Amino acid sequence: MNAIRKTKSKETKVIQLKVIRGGKSYEDDKLINASWTVAQSALWNSRPFSRNEIAQLKELIADHYDNGKSIQVTFKDIVERICLAKRYVARRKGRYISKPVDWLNIHYHNGLAGTAAWL
Repeated sequence: MNAIRKTKSKETKVIQLKVIRGGKSYEDDKLINASWTVAQSALWNSRPFSRNEIAQLKELIADHYDNGKSIQVTFKDIVERICLAKRYVARRKGRYISKPVDWLNIHYHNGLAGTAAWL
């Protein structure tokens, strides 16, 4: 992109603008959406969620991707941990998965963060 700036000496100066890419890429968003789909279908399949809730829960999932590992490896780990949690709950009566806001929080040790040791 070019922008033209006039100076006092009536010369025109061309200013070069650079685009700096940052933030989440398209692939990150795809994997976060896929992670949410797996979690919802495995753990909370009978519960309806509003758009605002889904956006908030996807942000919580995105926190798990910020640990510095490859996003592909992190996606695989998250899906495996969701499956392990589902199996853990199904083994005995009385076990349950807490609310999605808590369970997906990176600081909640009885949720997805706590399943990291299960791998």
